[in-house]
Amino acid sequence: MVDFELSQGEREFKKKAETFVRNHITPHALELDVRNEFPREVVQKAYEEGLMNLHVPKSIAGQGRTLLEETLVGEALGYGCAGCATTIMCNNLALAPLLLGASEQQLTKYVKPLVTADEVKLASFWAPSLNSSLGAFD
Repeated sequence: MVDFELSQGEREFKKKAETFVRNHITPHALELDVRNEFPREVVQKAYEEGLMNLHVPKSIAGQGRTLLEETLVGEALGYGCAGCATTIMCNNLALAPLLLGASEQQLTKYVKPLVTADEVKLASFWAPSLNSSLGAFD
């Protein structure tokens, strides 16, 4: 028989995320939406609490969390505020191509600084065709 119960560690990590949402997202979500403001303090606190970049391997200073643990955090964050959840979890999307195909040297250069810095750093996609009209590489 398959056991679908969360492990003790998974339950604790889920509770940590839920507590974070109650303390740092829910009280500020409406105000952030009304002011159309980037949730800088919330994102920094999520980073400090270890709720970002969850799937980055331990070999490059990441947490090496499982997809299930990442999903539990995403669910908790989404309950508190979809905008904050998207901001916090979006690094995962931008880092995925690097984690899947980058060399160790590239991982060290581009990913490790995102998980070891004192202040949160956000990853993003870059589209050369969109930026070429701006004269970025002329």
